[in-house]
Formats: sequence, C-alpha cells, structure tokens
Amino acid sequence: MVWFLAFSRLRTLLVILLATVALVQSVRGTALSSLDYQGDSDVFNPLVLLQAVINGGVPPVSVRWAISNGTVFGGDNITFNRGFGIVLYGVCLIATDATGSSVVGGHLLKAALYDEGVYHAHHYSPIDPGITVAPNCPIAGETVSFSTFIGCAAGANCAPPPWSGQWLFGDGSSTNFVTSDRTNVSLHSYSEPGIYFAQIRARDSLGRTNTNTVPVVVIDLPPKPVIGPYHQDYNGNASFLVPRVPVRFDGSSSYDPDGTITNYTWTFSDGAQQQGPVVYHGFPKPGSYAVRLTVTDNAGLRASVSTVVRVAPSP
Repeated sequence: MVWFLAFSRLRTLLVILLATVALVQSVRGTALSSLDYQGDSDVFNPLVLLQAVINGGVPPVSVRWAISNGTVFGGDNITFNRGFGIVLYGVCLIATDATGSSVVGGHLLKAALYDEGVYHAHHYSPIDPGITVAPNCPIAGETVSFSTFIGCAAGANCAPPPWSGQWLFGDGSSTNFVTSDRTNVSLHSYSEPGIYFAQIRARDSLGRTNTNTVPVVVIDLPPKPVIGPYHQDYNGNASFLVPRVPVRFDGSSSYDPDGTITNYTWTFSDGAQQQGPVVYHGFPKPGSYAVRLTVTDNAGLRASVSTVVRVAPSP
C-alpha cells in the first residue's frame, strides 16, 4: 500500500525506525517503524533517523546497520538524508555482544514525500502487485520467500483469471508463474551478501501490466570466536598456572556461520600478541592476565571474546 500525503508544501519528513532486537542468542530480531510527515517542501533532503533498541546480551553490544541505498553505519543511533518521491528502503541491523553472539533484525521501510504537483499527477495502473519478502534481511545462502497479491487499483474492476507474472530476483535469475487467485509464492536464495532489487512483473487476462520492486539486503554474519580450555602441558590443569611455563590456548572451535575464518589474533595483557588457532604463551610472574581472541572471516568481519587467567606463584 502506498500512502499519499497532499500538502501544499512539504517541509520536513521525519522517519523514526525503532528496531527491536530480540535476545542476542536468538536467530532474528523484529522491527517496528513510525512515520511522521509534516511541513513544507523547502527542505529537499529530509532526515531519516534510525534507533536500535537491543534486548539482552553481554555488554558492550555493537550495532552495524546495512541500508539498501548502499550505506553501512555503526552505532545505536544513526541518521541519513533522502529526497522526494516514493522511497522503499531495506533496513537491516546486526547486534553483536561481548561474547561474539549476534542477532539480525530488519524490515522494509516505505515512505512517500510529494509536493502538490507530483501528488495530483500520480495515477494507478489497472493492477497493483504487492510484494512481501521473508525474511527481510536474509543471510547469504538462506531461503527467501517472495509472495505477491495482484490487487486491483482503486476504482478499477479486476479482470477475470488467469493472471500471470515473472519474478526477477536481481542476481540474474528469474521465474515465471500463472495464478487463478492472484497470489503466488516463489522461493529463492542469494549465494553472496549484497544489495539486490527484486522485481515482479504482473499481467492480467486483459493484458494490463504493472511492476513492483523491493530491495533485499543479504547480509554476512560476523564470526563466532571461542576460547577453548587452556592448560600448561606439564599438568593439564587450567585452574593452576605457574609463571614462565607456556600455556596452550585453543581457538580452533571458533566458526563463521556463513563462511570461513581466515585469521586468529591473540592479544595478552602483558603486551604479547600471537597469530593462529592454537598458540602457546607463558606469563612472566603471578597475577591475573586478560586474554583476547579476535577472529576475522572471509568477508573481513571481525569478532572478539576475552577471558581472564590467573597465574599462581611457582610451587
């Protein structure tokens, strides 16, 4: 459904998106949007304000936004500009907490901003195919459902069946369909992260046509770092470590849910740093030391996890 606002002059469009991310341990979040139109047409680049509301997780929690206009933002609150006309955005966000757990939320955001002349010049085609995409922010390789209802524009009578259409998924692939009830559901998956524009081309039995296009933001999840049990080879007891004896640290259980891990970096609070899934490091004297593992996946995304080890005096 496209909303039209007839104002003599439009001044400001404020779009506030509240994206509610479920517990960070869950697979997917939900999103709510609130649209507020007011004012005059003097400002040609109204602001879109996005605010993330994160539930659960171990702080600090970082938020990464991916918008279908090609921009990527970081932070709980972001803004960007948009112009006049009908704008349909795919808005996705990824929240990652201190343990490396991630959750994805997002939805399609449709807004209309007209001056008076554009509003009165607009007209509907005889048929109006809608598009619903689920999930709104798929992961690369995940199955995406594209569904349509070929509605009739206001004041027009629906032609008798059959109706037909074609889906173009934006990655070079397409599929055709014929329907007797003006509905269709087609499944598709995208092999690579990116921004795709999926289009439906619908036709009724009288030859009247119309199209609709939606952005699909296919995301890449960050990797999940895991620090396994650590010990000194001479005793195998992680609860009792002594100075100047190498400790074996194992990060080989780390994984990337939609790719591969290409780099492991270990950082120790005594100033040392090492590379690799498994490393050995000895601590110079008794005390507590922070150990951080940072992993990087094949898309360049990073995630870190930390632990604290306690070194006792030598027996």
